[in-house]
Amino acid sequence: MRSLTRRRRIVSAATVAVLASAALIAASATGAQGTATTKAAPAAPAVVSGEITLNGVKDVTNLLKGIPQAGAWLGAASAPIQLVVFADLQCPFCKQFDTDVNPTLIRTYVRTGKVRLFFAGMHFVGNDSTRGLKAAAAAADQNKLWNVVSLLYINQGVENKGWLSEKMVGAVARATPGLDVAKLDSARKGKAVAGRMATWEQLASSAGVNSTPTFFVGTKGKLGPLAVTALEVGQFTTALDKLVNAK
Repeated sequence: MRSLTRRRRIVSAATVAVLASAALIAASATGAQGTATTKAAPAAPAVVSGEITLNGVKDVTNLLKGIPQAGAWLGAASAPIQLVVFADLQCPFCKQFDTDVNPTLIRTYVRTGKVRLFFAGMHFVGNDSTRGLKAAAAAADQNKLWNVVSLLYINQGVENKGWLSEKMVGAVARATPGLDVAKLDSARKGKAVAGRMATWEQLASSAGVNSTPTFFVGTKGKLGPLAVTALEVGQFTTALDKLVNAK
């Protein structure tokens, strides 16, 4: 788990209610450490985009193809269960979740209309985190946030060593089907992106999130913390199955 501070805080029921309502407002307006035992499928052949060689382009395209995206949401608006993911694009444990766990969740629950995912981005690790999150937030305006986020995680480098450069952002944008690169570049500097990032930061602050990845799950308007002891598929499917079967 990548910690913002060394001290963990307890999320109260009132705070959870704030998170739930704020997440829904964000949509309408626009952690755990461990070794995963379920490995991601082998990456597709690398794709050269400009001066950057990207891994996983075909994998991400195929995984997300046909699934509705709306801003920071992935999945059908009618899905009865919501899963909120607080993550930093430079956090190695966030990458572990996104590459080792999330593909199974997307195929099993999101694509089938059972669960809707919400990405709440954070950028506390360093300047590269901020650059990448601005790109993700701008991609959300074109309903391509999850494509950009997943490609950045697959191609993640060492924290604060310059891997998430302008060249990387450009390569990922060009490799995302249907994404208007010029529009994304312009939006990264705009008020809408700044506002979306401020909303994510407010959500994290209201919920007492102090490490990434952190998860909240539940039915619409009734989200609560999802505590996992390891980033393993089974820990998430057990919680989601319980909620899905209760409906």
